[in-house]
Amino acid sequence: MSALDGLRSLLVLAPHPDDEVIGCGGLIAHVGAQGGQIAVCIMSDGAASHPGSRTHPPDRLRAERRRESLAALAHLGVGADAVHCLDLPDGQSEGWHAPEQFDALMALPWDAIAVPSAYDNHADHRATQRLAAERASGTELLHYLVWPMETGERPPAPCLALDITPHRTRKAEALLHYATQLGGIRDADWNFAIDQTLFQRFTAPMEHFHA
Repeated sequence: MSALDGLRSLLVLAPHPDDEVIGCGGLIAHVGAQGGQIAVCIMSDGAASHPGSRTHPPDRLRAERRRESLAALAHLGVGADAVHCLDLPDGQSEGWHAPEQFDALMALPWDAIAVPSAYDNHADHRATQRLAAERASGTELLHYLVWPMETGERPPAPCLALDITPHRTRKAEALLHYATQLGGIRDADWNFAIDQTLFQRFTAPMEHFHA
């Protein structure tokens, strides 16, 4: 906890538009409440979350998911000028190459960079972690886990736990901005939705990070 209390600048890397709030919404609010500097980098365009949808084809889904992230982050106190969308192809992380904008953000002197865990079950999350680890240059990486491995494999210690109770309501309200991920799309080949069980897990009183 003490290590997280001392953060004055934080970069959050999100594989998809919503992971920044799911994994780090409380931490973002915590650092902001201390007057810290925060930037968010969203790696993919999010256009593959609901394949085959007629109401939300990729172009519309891409635009709506960006708007959702901007609204959610604004609710947590992060302005649009601090949100960087790289628009890499969602679900195609085997071919991702970091653009110059990503390298420039990674080169700034952050106190910490929050990244997905290498133990995340989603390939885009692991690719984001890999690109960050290659460019971290000694900056502390705080790994967050969204989708646990189906094999049961979990990150090793040490683990940092942040009590987000003072910011929990704001995080939940921010997550509500992601209508496309909360069941708002019903005509896709795969109708992913954050159900009540996931919502409760994503807005639990504690956020956990590992080194």
